Amino acid sequence: MKKYRLDLSEYKVTLKVNVRNKETNTVELKEEAQVYPLKNNLSQWLRIPGIWKDGVEICDAVDLAKQIKNCTKDSLEINEEELKLLHRTLNKLIEQKEDLTKGIMPLGGEVHEEAIRRVFRCYEEIK
Repeated sequence: MKKYRLDLSEYKVTLKVNVRNKETNTVELKEEAQVYPLKNNLSQWLRIPGIWKDGVEICDAVDLAKQIKNCTKDSLEINEEELKLLHRTLNKLIEQKEDLTKGIMPLGGEVHEEAIRRVFRCYEEIK
């Protein structure tokens, strides 16, 4: 079975956040660099209900989610089945229809593009 190296190293993204100006007591929109929570996001996304067709897939996804969240290195070796689980999860989140009343937004944009790139550009391990 093929093995892949998933890059879990830390990186920063620029977010627009509301900040209260202490002098004018108004809320201003400012850009702020923050560490992207890649491990937490991947772990949570793998646990989203409605993606998996049976209990076996759920167990596999949860096992992978735990591996990712508990990984202490900058990368994780995964097999092709685990990579397929990640692809399926992200594809589902990317293709979902926007529903602001339920707080549902499709995955994408500048904030998430590096996470998406790391999953879909995961390279094959050479052994």
